[in-house]
Amino acid sequence: MTRGDFFKLQWISLRALSLHSFRSLLREKILYNLFFVAIFLLIMGYFAALLVWGRQDRVILHFGTLVNALAVFGVAIGASTRALRQELEDRTIYPVLVRPVHRSVLYVSKWIGVGVFSMVYTALLASLLALSMMVVGGKPNLAFVQSMGLLWVESTLAGSFALLLALFLRPGLAGMSTLAYLFLGHNHEQMAYLLKKDSATPGLLQGLIHLTPDLSILLMDTRVFYEQALSASELLLRAGYGFGWAFMFVLFGNAVFFRKNL
Repeated sequence: MTRGDFFKLQWISLRALSLHSFRSLLREKILYNLFFVAIFLLIMGYFAALLVWGRQDRVILHFGTLVNALAVFGVAIGASTRALRQELEDRTIYPVLVRPVHRSVLYVSKWIGVGVFSMVYTALLASLLALSMMVVGGKPNLAFVQSMGLLWVESTLAGSFALLLALFLRPGLAGMSTLAYLFLGHNHEQMAYLLKKDSATPGLLQGLIHLTPDLSILLMDTRVFYEQALSASELLLRAGYGFGWAFMFVLFGNAVFFRKNL
């Protein structure tokens, strides 16, 4: 087999395994449970908005954005922590590696499959939220669409980190650790404030700031509320920042998986 044929085989395998990973997630009942819970919470947000006088669409938007974020992160993290761990425990991973499929292709395909599923999941929840806003007289705007896109970018980052941790930890512990990591990423401003106040642990805070992404860059909560869309260049910069961190975790996880004793 020539080098060109080998790379062609890996590319075909990447597409096939990514599609298989996506289809396997479609059969996961727990992910559908999260989806219906999110729908229920969106409906509750709609009824809560009916009790408010004026700008009911903004109440639904504020509540629905939070619900969508929690649901999408839950799906991305839950699916990523189980993607490889379950196949390793069931020993269904070995026939794939014998074909021959490079380990890097298998690892990246899991991340891509979860990412595509998260994108579909995000689009469905965003559509339901937009429909709820339209029922009470509001309408989705460009800032809303951009915020949902950046939400998906952050879910791919969370999935890449969870996939990495799942190589060392059990799914439950890897999921909780990923949530803690996201919490730190959303609190860069607070950590910087404590650092300026001569905290007793400056080394720890500096380390956390450098080792975690500033996830406030991917948030558009106030911009969505006041319908302030990002420019195309700023949107690309923010998305690139999130994908950059995600790719870094994928590369690191791939290096670990490549050397892992299976």
